[in-house]
Amino acid sequence: MRILLYIVPCLASCSIRHVEGFDRFTEVCVEGTSLTLIELGSRDWDCASPAADGGQISIRFALSGPLNVPLRMSASELESASWCPGQDGDCLSIMTGELELTAYEEGIATGGSYHFTLSDGTKVEGNIAAQYCEPTSGC
Repeated sequence: MRILLYIVPCLASCSIRHVEGFDRFTEVCVEGTSLTLIELGSRDWDCASPAADGGQISIRFALSGPLNVPLRMSASELESASWCPGQDGDCLSIMTGELELTAYEEGIATGGSYHFTLSDGTKVEGNIAAQYCEPTSGC
């Protein structure tokens, strides 16, 4: 019986999600500052596609210069980062973890990996293969 009591709490805090769907990145303007936006888990390749049914990770970060790889950033270095369910529900903040970009072709694509822990203790991890989307407006 003691073993069962130990395992049950771990099931909630030890679960790992993998985001499915298509990845994209672009630049967005937030209060006059240009940020890189990476969205993991879009329904299809279209740059305006909504989140896939399994949810979407949204990551924003600022760069002091051009994007050079390899680039490794901890969750605390990101401007904002969250996981949101497909269409309904509340988003969860990314609390800890790391984003690593290991490949980059300007205006084409970027790749790498991520592993994060959400505010509810759930872990999300996987690989990134993100296509570039033209910004919808300048900064």
